[in-house]
Amino acid sequence: MQSALPKQFLPLAGEPILLHTLRTFLSVSEIDGIVVGVPADWVNYTKELLAAHEELKGEKRLYVCVGGSNRNETLACLMACGEAQFGIGDGDIFVTHDAVRPFVTEEMIRDSIRALSGVRACSAAIPATDTILCAMDGTHVSEVPRRDSLYQVQTPQTVYFGEFRSILASLSKEELGAFTDICSIYRGKGLPVSIIPGSGENIKITGPTDLMIGEAILRRRKEKEHV
Repeated sequence: MQSALPKQFLPLAGEPILLHTLRTFLSVSEIDGIVVGVPADWVNYTKELLAAHEELKGEKRLYVCVGGSNRNETLACLMACGEAQFGIGDGDIFVTHDAVRPFVTEEMIRDSIRALSGVRACSAAIPATDTILCAMDGTHVSEVPRRDSLYQVQTPQTVYFGEFRSILASLSKEELGAFTDICSIYRGKGLPVSIIPGSGENIKITGPTDLMIGEAILRRRKEKEHV
């Protein structure tokens, strides 16, 4: 983003991206607690940001904690905070989501929770629209997988708290570095993962172009509300 401000705090339609994401999760009654993991230097900033918005001020389901140096370390921090602050237990459902995916819907979150009945883990995903190439050396194409069996991973990703905590604790340092999300962790351990339908609008705000697309999505949603 070429910005000193972490991207979850960048404005989208005049408000930080993080607030758009949090509002959707807070609107889902099945969510009992939300832990927001941020870099240590940004904890106070985040708390002040949330307190400055009347709708979030004093929200008992929200807690801000220090994350880790990578995704998996952050997940471990979130779990420890969730256990301490909300009393989450082994049989409870743990829903993870990227703060910079502000267009997640209530339906997607609820589908993710419901889908965990009878499975070990699930993730939102959408069919790949582009042909995907595999180039092991970064230069030469080594494989061209069939596109009709490929999906682009999104979040939310949902697991059972106790099982995932045990799996995460069992990972070697090499595995912690190699596995980039819950899907790769479970499949790397030979465990099944199910998918629920994601959405083309459930984009991850990564670069400036994504911000422009996000603004367009918000405009279209507001237009639909007034039709």
